[in-house]
Amino acid sequence: MKILVVNLLRLGDVIAMAPAMKAIRLQNPGAEIHLMVNSNFSGAARLFEGLHRVHRFERDRIQAACVEADRPMFEAYDWLQRFVEETSDVGFDHIYNFTHNRLSGWLCGLLQAPKKTGLVLDGSGAVSFGSSWFRHLNQQVDFDDVQTFNHTDIFLGAVGGWELVSKVDFFDTLLLESKSGRAEAGARLSGLQISTQKIAFQISTSDPKKEWGEARFKSLAEKLLSAHPEARIFVTGAPNERERIEKFCKSCDVPAGLIQPAILTLPGVISFLEEMDLLITGDTSIKHLGSAGTARVIELIAGSADAFRTGSWKPGDYVVASREACAPCGHSEKCHRDVHACAIAISPAAVAALASSVLSAMQLRDVRAAMHAFATVQVYTVDRSEGPVQLVPLRSEHITDHALALTIERAARRLSLEKREGRFEKLDVGSEMLKVRQGLLRRFPDARPTELRHALADGETRLRHAEGMLNSLKIQLLRLKEAFQDPKRMLEMVSMVAAMRGRLQKNPWTRFIAEPLIQVIEDDRSAPFARFRKLSDAVQDLGIRLEIGLKLLRGLEIELENEAENEIDKEAKNTNSIETRIKNSTGEQA
Repeated sequence: MKILVVNLLRLGDVIAMAPAMKAIRLQNPGAEIHLMVNSNFSGAARLFEGLHRVHRFERDRIQAACVEADRPMFEAYDWLQRFVEETSDVGFDHIYNFTHNRLSGWLCGLLQAPKKTGLVLDGSGAVSFGSSWFRHLNQQVDFDDVQTFNHTDIFLGAVGGWELVSKVDFFDTLLLESKSGRAEAGARLSGLQISTQKIAFQISTSDPKKEWGEARFKSLAEKLLSAHPEARIFVTGAPNERERIEKFCKSCDVPAGLIQPAILTLPGVISFLEEMDLLITGDTSIKHLGSAGTARVIELIAGSADAFRTGSWKPGDYVVASREACAPCGHSEKCHRDVHACAIAISPAAVAALASSVLSAMQLRDVRAAMHAFATVQVYTVDRSEGPVQLVPLRSEHITDHALALTIERAARRLSLEKREGRFEKLDVGSEMLKVRQGLLRRFPDARPTELRHALADGETRLRHAEGMLNSLKIQLLRLKEAFQDPKRMLEMVSMVAAMRGRLQKNPWTRFIAEPLIQVIEDDRSAPFARFRKLSDAVQDLGIRLEIGLKLLRGLEIELENEAENEIDKEAKNTNSIETRIKNSTGEQA
């Protein structure tokens, strides 16, 4: 079997698909796996185990040939035609497109293979995704929801990797170390004692808007070295960043040698990060390399960095973000503020407190206590107790309908996508319910079972009501099926859906149903049949999610009811024990 994986984005995006690459390899033993990347990132191919060949896409050459006046008119066309023919001649059985843009969609439409997963555009511009997960990725771009799926998890779902994720060691050894990389890292760290705490800083990103700022990194270095004088800080970077990094290290007000440049090649930085106790970075490729390795990561979110879609994804990592309402902003937008507010709000003192907690190997409850004083930032820990990444706030939360509904809905959404992929039968709803219970324990560690059970019972009532509304909508769709081209009937349906959406949006438990309906009723440019089909698909999908959500809720309520009864029995036994001791003590005194 021959498999082609396509990723025509930046290095960080290529690294983010490391779990999916491992899943493909484990599920297809003996398969010939190829990787297509932009030519300037072809070095990343050495990081994945089991790759047979790398196909270099000359994106810069094509762009230059299209705009430079002195280039042959058909240079780009001729190169692309030859590239497509040569790649197709390999005879691939399956193509995965992990690049969700039009360029890769058209390219994968031209390449020949009997099975394609990911965005594909055919000659007429028709779109196919080959996976419910990639279709969901296309939809969730418009969702204004803080707990959308991380792209790494969408890639995992698209390749059917959730069964593998449950294995304890799945996130170990995602990337390959090389002999030259180990030698490079060893030379850079030679002379350090084993007990020395090693901290890596990545001060630059591909977009200045996403940077925390050198002044704040300097302040952080001073605070950390004051609290941990035995530590050493290494500022990582590529050879083209040498001048900036050396200047930064010299400008820090710390004793010589405590903070040093670490200019490394890509294989070198892989091995180097494996030796680090902590990596503090912005949203850049080093963040993804850290998430794919063993070093604990603290990611600082600023500008257009999106903690929930593209943030750190290794269990136990931390994400620090400001509470600014405008974050995250769009990638192509300029900051409309007079100051870089989202970066300024993340104080060096807060990051230093978190970093010290990690270096001191504190328990999570102690980290929560240490961060309680820093109200201007939101600190999350990366949790995978439910499978997909969930960013759990460190600051203690009160139980809210929004938080509970979001937890249940995310689990139901993942299971409904798996059901559409034909993999739901392999999942035990009971075990999935226990995963959700574990997630609730992480998010609300102080909540009592009785309190949670009552809140979930209210949620079940809300979802039951929504289920009735959705069933009514299904009946109306059946009546519309034979008359969807009648503008009057379609307008009546849109008015009905709009009214329903208004009611559903008012409650956190049913808000997720309103989101897909918004997209359908606002689409007034599609042909009547396409509009009817979209609405039918949306209602079918929502029905599945509701059904699964209600099953999870009922299972959780039973589990919590048992826990509450055990808690009451335990309290009764303790009360009886105390009363017995009092009686015995009274008898002895008498």
